[in-house]
Amino acid sequence: MLFLLLACTDPTALTDGPRPVSETTWAALVAPEYASHAGRAILARDGAVRFSDAGPVANVPTYEPSYEGSVDVVEADSGVRVVIDRSGVRLLMWLDRDDLEPVVAESVWIDGAGRTVPDGGAGVYVRSGWIDVDEDGAHLPLSWPLSGTVDVPDAFIDEWYTPGSAPADFEGPTAMVETATPVLDAHGNVLAVIEDTPAEVTVLERRGDQRLIGVEGGRCGGGTQVRGWVDAAVLDEEPDYGIGRGYCCGFGFGDWGFGSYGGGGTTTLPPERLLWDAPDGDVVGVVLGRASGVDADGVEIVGGVTLRVDADAGELPGWEAVIVPTRQGVLTVWAKQSDGDLDDLAPPDPA
Repeated sequence: MLFLLLACTDPTALTDGPRPVSETTWAALVAPEYASHAGRAILARDGAVRFSDAGPVANVPTYEPSYEGSVDVVEADSGVRVVIDRSGVRLLMWLDRDDLEPVVAESVWIDGAGRTVPDGGAGVYVRSGWIDVDEDGAHLPLSWPLSGTVDVPDAFIDEWYTPGSAPADFEGPTAMVETATPVLDAHGNVLAVIEDTPAEVTVLERRGDQRLIGVEGGRCGGGTQVRGWVDAAVLDEEPDYGIGRGYCCGFGFGDWGFGSYGGGGTTTLPPERLLWDAPDGDVVGVVLGRASGVDADGVEIVGGVTLRVDADAGELPGWEAVIVPTRQGVLTVWAKQSDGDLDDLAPPDPA
């Protein structure tokens, strides 16, 4: 069908220069490689890919599913638009929300009933990002020396999130908890239980026979922090010893390849060459290029990117249909054989 449409299209109408792009698209195209954008999303599965929120599904041949990774978010509407930097190419594309993991949208302190707490109040710090979700809702599991889970209300859940940093360490005198101790919020709800092993906590406030304490669970890249009230009797506020802990585990993924799709040979596109969803369509990406060393002045040299040509996409003078591998599959986009570079786009007027 695309071939027939191209055959009926006047090529001169498609080579007068790039069409205007939105301010959001412009910002995503010119952002430094690996720059953070509006937020992040976590892939639940490989699903529908579109170049516009309401557009048709992009041409994605079937292949082995990718791992469940995270992607940068450019904007969100009924779907979520993400930016993929892959194989020296950046693509901007829309994913269905059903193909993304529900996550905590923004970091927040909540009490045992799921209400936000004032600064310094008793609660649990729920960091934006991944959360356990089942048929009963969203839950934050607590890490040693804490036990239990915290229910996270739906109001804090979305399919994309704004990354949040770990809160500052608690400051104040330390104390030891020697027994299994419930930690309460200001309304008497149990936030967490400190396990029946010695645990070090920070005393934040004294109020009669009650102590507001701060306690942290596993700190691998962002632990769980809890502020809550306990009886003074369960604390040793003048301990003659302390404890330390430090443990982390991790895993990583390397690069992977794709089969030889396309059947039309290869072409090399220079850095900053724009990519389109169709010759008469919209700008949906840009060639980032590949580092190929440094020059005599120590400046990094960035070369072109070699991509396979999609022989099944049809032909149009002055254009090439190329295949870009992504986590969601291999996508066909179009590039001009000459010109059509990032410099040809005028920055949108924010007004």
